[in-house]
This record gives sequence, C-alpha cells and structure tokens, in this order.
Amino acid sequence: MMARRPPVFSLRSAVLALLAGSLSLAAACNNVTNGGDRACTLEARAGINVTVVDDATGAAITNGSGVAREGTFVEQLQSFGGQLGGAYEREGTYDVSVTAPGYQTWLREDVTVGADECHVIPVRLTARLVRAS
Repeated sequence: MMARRPPVFSLRSAVLALLAGSLSLAAACNNVTNGGDRACTLEARAGINVTVVDDATGAAITNGSGVAREGTFVEQLQSFGGQLGGAYEREGTYDVSVTAPGYQTWLREDVTVGADECHVIPVRLTARLVRAS
C-alpha cells in the first residue's frame, strides 16, 4: 500500500483562492447595497485628505503632521509627502489640525465626512501654513 502525501498548495492555487474570495466579497457587496444595482469596491478611502503648503509661496510642506478629532476619537493622519490622510471609512464631524516645524498650527473645525452606500465621501482640504514669527 502506498502512503498518501499531504496536498501541495502552489502559489498559483493560493492566488486563485484569494481571487475567488475577493470576487465573492464584491458580489456580496453588490447584492447588499442599493438593491444590487451598484457594485462596491474593496478599497479603503480616506475621509479626510489634506494638502499642506506654505501660505506665502504655495510650496508643498513635506514634513507636516496632522490630527483628526471627533469627540473622544483621535487619529494621527498618515503622511504621504505633502499630503495627509485619515478617517478611513469613518464618517463624522472632525476638527483637523496640522503642524510643521517653523510654522503656526493650522486648524479647521467641523469638517464633515459623509458616506454613500459603499464608502465615505472624501473631503479635500488645503492647509496653508503661516511661518512662525
């Protein structure tokens, strides 16, 4: 009698399994939202997107950092070289602050992030930072 070997999973079969899972998730989302007439994507969208620039020159500031607050919720915004993003798939009303070395703190209150059937509706802000005196 020949001994049975355990099944071997190749990279190809793993990729195909992941793809099948993704397609079934997308199909499930399509069936759930709005009576099935709109397909949702599987991406995560930032509800708050901030471009950070020098107020006097308009030049991008790449070493800025930011925070979004809603009640007790506080999130450090992620930096993408002159762009800050956060509140991923989280609707709400936020106070957004941005700082950078050598600049005054920039603040925008009551930034409202809404949502549709699938994702948040991104809000785009420009933080024009003024040099500290």
